[in-house]
Amino acid sequence: YMTLEASTGEAAFACAGHPKPLLLRPGAPESECLLQDASGHGPALALYPETTYASCTRTLDPGSRVVMCTDGLFEACDAAGESYGEARLKDYIDRHRTGTSSELLERIMSEASLFACENGFTDDVCIASVELARLL
Repeated sequence: YMTLEASTGEAAFACAGHPKPLLLRPGAPESECLLQDASGHGPALALYPETTYASCTRTLDPGSRVVMCTDGLFEACDAAGESYGEARLKDYIDRHRTGTSSELLERIMSEASLFACENGFTDDVCIASVELARLL
């Protein structure tokens, strides 16, 4: 989950088995992991009943974007069996981060679909982006 307080830029979040979200800061040359340590990342929900999930917080600057996805996106494989991978996804985001969040997500899905070719996606795929345009 992630909540964003638009008046302060404070994001509260935790990951339950999903890939770590990427933070795109305005003016930064590369995206970075939103999680600054491993405390906010745990196993999939209900996998281990006794698991607790720590919430992390991070303050976003105006103009920052967060990109979140399920692992089905980077687990897509090409004809040779090579997976799209998290590193390729991060690299693609870093090279194509201009434009609106909607445009970025469309380009990511198009790129991953072309990579997977006739194999398609074998797992669920969800991708979302949150942008803090300005503090309210």
